[in-house]
Amino acid sequence: MWNEKVSIDFAARAYGVVIDQSTLSVDDDATRLLRDQLRTRQTAGDWSPPVAGYHPWPQRWADLERL
Repeated sequence: MWNEKVSIDFAARAYGVVIDQSTLSVDDDATRLLRDQLRTRQTAGDWSPPVAGYHPWPQRWADLERL
C-alpha cells in the first residue's frame, strides 16, 4: 500500500477486483467472474485472501525485466 492505494495486481489477488489497465476503471464483468472463481476456490479450501500485499523488490535483472 502506498498513499492508501493498492496495486492493480493486489486489488485482483486480495479483493477480486479487476481493473482495466487502459482506463483504470473497474471491469464489472471480469470482477464478477473472478470473484465467483475465488469464492469457489475458497469454498474448496484452495484459496484465502492474502493478509499483506508485500512482494520483495526483484533481486536479479531478469526478475526486474519481467515486470
